[in-house]
Amino acid sequence: MKKLKDLLSGILMGIGCAIPGVSGGTIAIMLGVYDRHLDDMNNLRSKKFFTALLALLPLLVGVIVGVIPAVILFNLTFKGFLFGTVSLFAGFVIGGIPSILDVTKQEKIKKTYIIILIIAFVVALGLGILSALVGDKLNLLSHFNMNEDGGWIDGGHVDWWIYILMIPIGVIASAALIVPGISGSMILLVTGFYSPLLKTVDWWKLIFKGQGNGEMAGSLIGVYLCFLLGILIGFFTIVKLMKFLFDKYKIAAYYGILGFVFGSIGSLYFNNDIFTYYKGWANGTSYMLSMPLEIVLGAVLLAVGIILSYLLVRYQRKSEKKELAN
Repeated sequence: MKKLKDLLSGILMGIGCAIPGVSGGTIAIMLGVYDRHLDDMNNLRSKKFFTALLALLPLLVGVIVGVIPAVILFNLTFKGFLFGTVSLFAGFVIGGIPSILDVTKQEKIKKTYIIILIIAFVVALGLGILSALVGDKLNLLSHFNMNEDGGWIDGGHVDWWIYILMIPIGVIASAALIVPGISGSMILLVTGFYSPLLKTVDWWKLIFKGQGNGEMAGSLIGVYLCFLLGILIGFFTIVKLMKFLFDKYKIAAYYGILGFVFGSIGSLYFNNDIFTYYKGWANGTSYMLSMPLEIVLGAVLLAVGIILSYLLVRYQRKSEKKELAN
């Protein structure tokens, strides 16, 4: 049952990683798998590598299974149902807050904890605001040899420095899985890499239709490999830091997570991509639904997300009580 739970948790983490403002680490906290597997993640650098890898395998498979369809789906809703999609995930994040409060209640509130919470809140919300301020100025589509629709521009190539830059970008983005409350996809959005990476889905569509070429496929693989290398480097570095914080300053760390979560809820509704969506509403751009209808449906999806997430929290609480009783 634990393996199955890890697989399902990984799928939800993978889905969360694809949405700007949602952190895979936060979902892991909400589902009770973060604390349980932090030692396993840290042991990947030790002689216990294979034992740790075996323990993490269902979670890792789940993340891969979750992130791929999520990216494809979000690439579609991105163009016509962004507010509704964001509202569903905002609800999921809000509904999981009680699981974090369960830990913070273990100690009395201190001024230090409040300061940590405020700083984390400002950082997470600031990422969304920053993306709205600079997002349009960081248009990297041409350097990925893309047009605005994500199509491949014949005769072009991905600039060489993009491959190199993908490594540190991957290091930063790995925070999505390791640091609860920090959204790696939001960081990609701020740095201008989110849209180009999301639009590479359209490259694969062309390739599978037989309209692509070897240069296109090679460029995609090269970009992904460099990004993956950065994620691996960041993973092992950040895991060590989080292990230290959870061992020495667990309650303070959870207050930081709480601040990141509150800030990320705000950044879900205020970032470059959704701000562009709002401007489309103002300009009368035709989306899948009219603005009033999507706002109403978004409110419904927000409530659905809260309820589903809270039910998971309640299930997790009951599971923990049973384990303690046994």
